[in-house]
Amino acid sequence: MIRWIPLVLGLRLSICWAVVGAGALSAARAESIVFPADAGVVDVTQPPYNARGDGKTDCSAAIQQALQDHPDQNCVIYLPNGTYLVSTPLLWPFGTQLGQGAQRATILQGQSRSGAVLKLADYAPGYGSLGSPRAVLWLGDERSSPERNSVRNLTINTGAGNNGAIGILLNVAEQGCVREVTIVAGGTGSGAAGIDASAVPRIGPCLIKNVRIEGFDTGLRAGFTVNSLTLENCEFINQKSTAIRNRGQVLSIR
Repeated sequence: MIRWIPLVLGLRLSICWAVVGAGALSAARAESIVFPADAGVVDVTQPPYNARGDGKTDCSAAIQQALQDHPDQNCVIYLPNGTYLVSTPLLWPFGTQLGQGAQRATILQGQSRSGAVLKLADYAPGYGSLGSPRAVLWLGDERSSPERNSVRNLTINTGAGNNGAIGILLNVAEQGCVREVTIVAGGTGSGAAGIDASAVPRIGPCLIKNVRIEGFDTGLRAGFTVNSLTLENCEFINQKSTAIRNRGQVLSIR
């Protein structure tokens, strides 16, 4: 079954196909990504971080410290299945590349798309205004060279009362991706955007694959940048305004 998705397209858009196979993402796939003990991944539930995926304990500081301790190392920050409550943005760490700051080569990896959940606390401070959006995952700014930043196999829920929430503020380049991810506006639907790819002038190439975005004002924001985004098998469900709003990015959508 083929389903057409409404778009708002900027004048610079080069490719404007927008077709998804509705059945491709609907079928749930059993997945459980577990690494060997000596794989070198950083399990946030283990010492010294001890994050508790109980849906009640604020894990912001624990997960942020795990990110902060492993900048620019191709390190996998691993979330076993559980619900990890956060109340502040999780910021990609600064490492060094050629003597300059770089928020790069950091991977946030869940055990499974449906089982590993980052949940923004209801009515979290600073997230209430649609006019002043704030990210749950902030992957960096224009100072960065964001190769290999990735978010994989997890769910982001923006909680209730967080009208200004953005699921992921994207800052990704070569070999980076957002894959097997669900981003849902919590409560009755609160959030500015599922993914914002318009805030940083250098984004891409980037693969966004098997991603479901549900209930935001805008599903995906894209802005002018020198590189491209590729979307494959993405679902945009019940956005209040638009599925995709593009102001100059080169998009390939399949």
